[in-house]
Amino acid sequence: KEFGLSTEDVGRLLAFKPHLMGCSIEERWKPLVKYFYYLGISKEGMKRILVVKPILYCTDLEKTIAPKVRFFQDMGIPNEAIGNMLVKF
Repeated sequence: KEFGLSTEDVGRLLAFKPHLMGCSIEERWKPLVKYFYYLGISKEGMKRILVVKPILYCTDLEKTIAPKVRFFQDMGIPNEAIGNMLVKF
């Protein structure tokens, strides 16, 4: 609900992606949300990721997402552009 999803939206999302219930909020979601803010992703962008590619919220931040982001940062791509890429992929 933090991303502006209604109770019905959350129910629908969990019905179609039940594996989301197995993802730890403390271990996966909260660190990922902080990281997304660091990349300049808005709440609306996070909502889009949750609706379009919810498995991203169950992905290991340190092993999967951060190394890819560092790769783009090393290429000189600004954080906001990387954030936009994550929202649009």
